[in-house]
Amino acid sequence: APALSGLLAWDREEFRPVVRKWIDRAVATQKSDGNLSYGDWHTSSGGHIRSFTPLASETSAMGAPMMTLYARSGEARYLESARKQYRALCEAPRTSEGGIWSRGEGPELWIDFTYLMCPFMAQYGVLSGEQAALDEAFHQFFVHVRRLVDPEHK
Repeated sequence: APALSGLLAWDREEFRPVVRKWIDRAVATQKSDGNLSYGDWHTSSGGHIRSFTPLASETSAMGAPMMTLYARSGEARYLESARKQYRALCEAPRTSEGGIWSRGEGPELWIDFTYLMCPFMAQYGVLSGEQAALDEAFHQFFVHVRRLVDPEHK
């Protein structure tokens, strides 16, 4: 999904159909709980994480490029899909400070998830006029940084 945002930032004609294809697929296969179709539960063969159940925090990564497409095209289906994805974020499991979990297996925060969900929430907030979404984007960023960045090594 971040690659799609990069392609949109270049704004080259030859990349537009590729991005639209991926975003349109995510919208067409959006799950009933609001999560864009980004991936299902999977098991890893190595490393310290053996399983990963995606939550709205991960699937919202498709939201940022989708919001860019909405801003350029004005197609209401993108805004409606974004509304569903934002609602999924609002209903996602949270830590005691309100940080949205990174995966369904337990209350974990991962700093890279700020890049996956915060740009989407901010863009959605601005383009939809929902101030709460913009506020939530900043809240998530601050909670994640407070808990995950060592103040001695900023």
